[in-house]
Amino acid sequence: MDSVSTLKRVVSSPWTRWLVSLGLLSMLLAISDLGLIGKTMATAQWSWLFAGFLVAMLLTAYGGVKWWVLMPRNRAAPWVFVRVNFISNFVGIFFPGIIGIEAARIAGITQSSRDLPAAFSSVLVDRIFGLMTLAITVVLGGVVATTVVPEAVTRACMLALLALLGGVAMIMSQRCRAVITKVLPKRLDGALSKFYECMDLYRDRKGTLVLSLLLSLIFQGLRVVMVYFLARSLFIDVGFSYLIVVVPVALFVQMLPISIYGIGVRESAMVAMLALAGVSTESAISLSILMLAVQIGGSFPGGLLFALGHRLKAPAA
Repeated sequence: MDSVSTLKRVVSSPWTRWLVSLGLLSMLLAISDLGLIGKTMATAQWSWLFAGFLVAMLLTAYGGVKWWVLMPRNRAAPWVFVRVNFISNFVGIFFPGIIGIEAARIAGITQSSRDLPAAFSSVLVDRIFGLMTLAITVVLGGVVATTVVPEAVTRACMLALLALLGGVAMIMSQRCRAVITKVLPKRLDGALSKFYECMDLYRDRKGTLVLSLLLSLIFQGLRVVMVYFLARSLFIDVGFSYLIVVVPVALFVQMLPISIYGIGVRESAMVAMLALAGVSTESAISLSILMLAVQIGGSFPGGLLFALGHRLKAPAA
């Protein structure tokens, strides 16, 4: 039992994630021409690069509006959600990890709405829809382009999609809730009842859920547009239809909790998949670096708001 606990601590340790990121990145750089990567980055076309940066900022703003649509009650103005989204993304640069970013979003919007259950449920459902639409996109890409998407990735996304759908169905089922309550320790009953109360806010909001799902699919499409602009800035000759398959896979892989901010994992996925389109390793690495750069740069308004005194204070439990 002690060995299992030790293994879990090692796997979940930030140091392990740093080792994975640095190890994968070092391997890629070892087989690449560093001078060519530098030249590729230096000769980037600024007009397309700036367009990609603007789309990255648009994605953050759009994500805030998408989140506002999901808020079940006590909704503040849309611009409040946009502001909190920018700040939480900025905070996430220094404290990488999905949970940290979502906790910041919950804290930020609870300050305005004074409704912690609604804030919690909206962030949770928004994250579920994000993962769901990403998995749907990858699965569709795997079915349409079997030579592009590795079969293992398609299967992983399919399992993730089924797990999400099954988990949501279980949470919303009264029978499953009764079984879960019996299985889990009694000390968790209070927390479970509050969690169920949050999720029940969406029981009669099917129209909102359908609209939010469509907005999430558009969000994934805008991500592909951003990468397409960045590819054009580097003179990478790859079609938009091909990126529709490649980008969701790279984004899905970088979300695996095995690295820091997806560094190393994202680059490896981009190199492997763009190689099938004849893109060199150096160009793929350069594109991946630009993806990270514009994602961080797109959070700049959040940093400015943070510097002006806007803080995301933690709500009462």
